[in-house]
Amino acid sequence: MSDWEIAAEIAAAAASVDKKKLLERARSLEIESAFRASTAEFHALQITQRPAFLIDTEIWRPRSVFRGCKT
Repeated sequence: MSDWEIAAEIAAAAASVDKKKLLERARSLEIESAFRASTAEFHALQITQRPAFLIDTEIWRPRSVFRGCKT
């Protein structure tokens, strides 16, 4: 997924959207800012196991983090 052109081509075809517009939006400062904020929030959780699931709602406090899987 490190190749923007290939990823955009596949995503645009799957979503029936214009590849050029998709790339412009994906590379926008707004999307980068949201991505960086989300990544910082994830790192703040200090989760070291995968998969991990976070349940965080207005009615269910405190937030719950489920991590790892048992086979």
